[in-house]
Amino acid sequence: MTLLAAAASVTDVVEALGEKGDDAAVAHILGVNIFDVGVGLGFSWLIGALLAGYPLHMSTEVLSEPAMPLLILFCANVVALVVLGLSRWRVGWVQAGVLLALYVAFVVVVVVAGAD
Repeated sequence: MTLLAAAASVTDVVEALGEKGDDAAVAHILGVNIFDVGVGLGFSWLIGALLAGYPLHMSTEVLSEPAMPLLILFCANVVALVVLGLSRWRVGWVQAGVLLALYVAFVVVVVVAGAD
């Protein structure tokens, strides 16, 4: 799933590079992801509920599992915000490297934790 999500995001990044200006590229990437989550999840749950004939029950078992990946994701977001804030919200090679390293570290931890 992680590889599929990364592959789907690559096309959005390449398409955003063609946008005029950095703001348009960021808005494009955020807009695409918000649309994917909102429509993708919402529409599939709507169809599932209509086919089942009753509201779908969501499992809460994942909440009782160790929350290490969520903690790491939260910390990575905090570090990303601090790095971007210190650079006055400008992304250069250093900031891009830090963001990429945070993503790689998160994926590695999730994959290793999932292998257990």
